[in-house]
Amino acid sequence: MFLPGCKDISIPPSGFTKPFESRFRSSNPSPSTKAFFAFPSPSFWFPDPMEAGQDLRARLWDQFRIRSRVGLGPNKWLAKMANQAAKKVHGGVLWWREEDVLETLHALPVTDMWGVKRRAQTLQSEMGCTTIGDVARLPVGQLRAQFGVWGDVLHRWACGIDSSDLNPDTMSVPHQGYHLRTTLPREVRRRADVALVVLELLDGVCARALASHQVGRRVGLGLTYEHHQGGFYRAKTLPEMGNRSEQLLPTLDELLDRHWDGTPVRAVGVSLDLLQFEGALQPSLFEDRVKREVLWQTVDAVHSRFGATSLMRASSVTKAEQMLERLEWERSAGAVTFPEATPSKKTEG
Repeated sequence: MFLPGCKDISIPPSGFTKPFESRFRSSNPSPSTKAFFAFPSPSFWFPDPMEAGQDLRARLWDQFRIRSRVGLGPNKWLAKMANQAAKKVHGGVLWWREEDVLETLHALPVTDMWGVKRRAQTLQSEMGCTTIGDVARLPVGQLRAQFGVWGDVLHRWACGIDSSDLNPDTMSVPHQGYHLRTTLPREVRRRADVALVVLELLDGVCARALASHQVGRRVGLGLTYEHHQGGFYRAKTLPEMGNRSEQLLPTLDELLDRHWDGTPVRAVGVSLDLLQFEGALQPSLFEDRVKREVLWQTVDAVHSRFGATSLMRASSVTKAEQMLERLEWERSAGAVTFPEATPSKKTEG
């Protein structure tokens, strides 16, 4: 539970927040483009939350030249919602005060609910909810009947309630899965272009798995169609564990050919889960796994030191490539230049 008077700040990107963690009472780092901090407000050290958020944003820019947004709220989920809404606020800092939060939250479209994209679409299309306030007014039993245990979560979030605590040790816990997703700067129609983006994301996922000495048994592919309407997510269990692109790509290609209907694509996601550590695997007699692992660790080290574009596949510099254009588009939009893999506790089918 959050202590009374605690405000939560959500700022991207987490890899650059370590110098600031000592300033706050507790923190929750993340391998994605966000981090959570908690501080008591009002207090002697933080008399004005808005000033604290603006100062943190300015320090990130001065030290790292990184653009960021700061969302402040009484709990983690509301802070993330405020962070999302801060995109449209001049100055990039938004504070959802506790006394006004329900009025602000309930007026938002149901599709703005963070972390429940597919369920939000179901709430809108099958249950007639147009705003988050409509969800809050639904009986909890009706939500449970439709979504199971997630019904309780949706009801609490729609009412502005989130009891999850900050976990400063989240980065030291073994990953249960890796997922990378990117929104493309334009709709993509050609299969070759979609497949290239899938490959680039898969390289990133495999790099994270290799760095943690883990292999996965299941890969997943998700596409979001034009205007962010519709799409699919499908996963398939592999015949053997793997963490290299050449092992996993044929399965992703199969998922793409089987489930994509040719509708223009605006976002692509790739995941790897059902992980275990490499030491538990039986060595192969037919390939030099050590040599291959050293190769990919070297590639990952180059990326970490010199950036994602310092070493790329030849296909990523062809006319069909999406990586350079996507990174340039993310820079102009204020996003980080290279998406990190994020741990996922489960994969939705």
